[in-house]
Amino acid sequence: MNRWLTSLTAVLALAIATPAVVGTVSPAYAQGAAAKGKGKGKNGGPIKKLETTLASLNLTAEQKPKVDDALNAFKAEAKKIADAGGTPQENRQKMRPVRQSLMKKLGGILTPEQMTKLKEATARKKKPAAQ
Repeated sequence: MNRWLTSLTAVLALAIATPAVVGTVSPAYAQGAAAKGKGKGKNGGPIKKLETTLASLNLTAEQKPKVDDALNAFKAEAKKIADAGGTPQENRQKMRPVRQSLMKKLGGILTPEQMTKLKEATARKKKPAAQ
């Protein structure tokens, strides 16, 4: 029991000290997303990928606030769905119309060339069939 308690104390001390050594705690971790198993992966997740792709499209000054509004509305809906706590499969189904709505909004803001680049960048890559 004593050995277990010592190990637990060491693990907890390391867990508490690590953010101070590594740097600041990310907002997602501070809000408990990591504890709930809602991590965003090594690249920040699909929303981060979308933001990065949109930033690479050379948006005009007129497009930027419109895109930001559409993206913020999308993030708010995504957060509501995630916070509701369904299974991953249920959440994917709930997100489908939200994603479609975002793409429709972006289709009215972006040029056809920008939209093509966005669709190419955000398309899910099909895995080759195992042989």
